[in-house]
Formats: sequence, C-alpha cells, structure tokens
Amino acid sequence: MIRLAKGQEPNILVRRGGVWTAEYLRRLDGGGVRRDLPARYRHPEVKAALRVESQDKCIYCETRISHAQYGDIDHYVPVSARPELVVSWSNLGFTCERCNNNKGDYWDERFPLINPYTEDPSRFLMFAGPIAVQRPGNMRGKLTIERIGLNRDELIAQRKERLERVLPFMDEVALMPPGMARSVLLDILTKEMGPAVEYSATIAAHLAPFIRSSAASAPRGQDRR
Repeated sequence: MIRLAKGQEPNILVRRGGVWTAEYLRRLDGGGVRRDLPARYRHPEVKAALRVESQDKCIYCETRISHAQYGDIDHYVPVSARPELVVSWSNLGFTCERCNNNKGDYWDERFPLINPYTEDPSRFLMFAGPIAVQRPGNMRGKLTIERIGLNRDELIAQRKERLERVLPFMDEVALMPPGMARSVLLDILTKEMGPAVEYSATIAAHLAPFIRSSAASAPRGQDRR
C-alpha cells in the first residue's frame, strides 16, 4: 500500500452526483434494499478515473488489476454506515475483488483501516521480506493487514518474485566501481520503486535505504542524486 493522490472528480459526478445521492437516499427511505438500488458509482467515467489515479493497481494490495480482472469500486466508509457518501468522490477507490470482499462493510471510527488517500501507509506498515507487518504497537496497521488480507499466500508469493528480480541488480551495484554503468543500474533500481510498479511499497522498503547509501558513498560528482 502506498500514498495516493486523489485525481480530479469526473464530470459525470460533478453534474449528477447530487441528484444520484438524493435519489439513493429517497429510495432507501422508501424501503428500498441497498443491493437492488442503482450502483451509480460504477458509471464508466467514474471507474476509468479511479483506475487512472491508482495507476491500474488495487489501492490496498497494489496488484495490477486490468490484466486479470475488471476491478471493483470500494467505498472507504461503507454505504451501510454513511449512505450519503454513496457517490462521494473522496470516498471511492479502485480495488481488486479479493481486497474489496475482505474489507466488506467494515467501519469503526475508533480504529479505521488505513486510508491511502489521506494517510501515508508507511507510518503504519513495513515489510520483512515479502511479508507486511505493522509498525510496533500500531493496531491500525495490524487491523488493516488482517482485515484486507495483505499477507494472503498469493500476495506473498508475488512480492517475493518482485524482490528476487531486483536483488541481482543490488548485488551488481554493490560490487561495481563508481561510473556511468553504476549510475545506470541505480536509475533502473529507482524506477523499480515507482508508484506505477506492482508492489512498489515492498520494493521501496528494501531498495530505498540501499540506494541512499549507494549514492552517499559515491565520490563527489558521481552517482549522487
């Protein structure tokens, strides 16, 4: 999980969001069942904008979505708790099916799950190899890992595979003298931490300290960023 920036609200929500919310609340008040009401938040413009702002990754587990599934739209605060936020742009996020199903209708104002749009997840989570762990004493980090399932078997396996791809580059940099080739490898490693890359939080947890120390140890004018 990485810190995300909320993109521009889609025009369809700007134009129709208020009407859709009023309609939803009116039908709920009239005895409508939530699952039978129109899911306006799934409008193609809304989903496309959410996909772009998360760079086609699940906002929770960072799995690339489009190559394997259509993707779900999550309400950070579930509509069962706050129905007036059913199409609120700040309350919507793009997720994989597994994370969305695991999260379900969970909501607790005292112990909310980590919100990657308003909080830096690295304050709550860190990584031991491919395994997500809460920072010492951080109950919200622990709760998020357990509720979302951030250590389900397939995620650990995929993070491990990503780490194994970058480790040889780290070994090469460590053994290479300063120069252009070393600088190129450091640039490659830096891109592996980019927000568009799958499991970038896991990679950054291991690469960022290494890159900082590698740049700091280079002679003045070489490899420093």
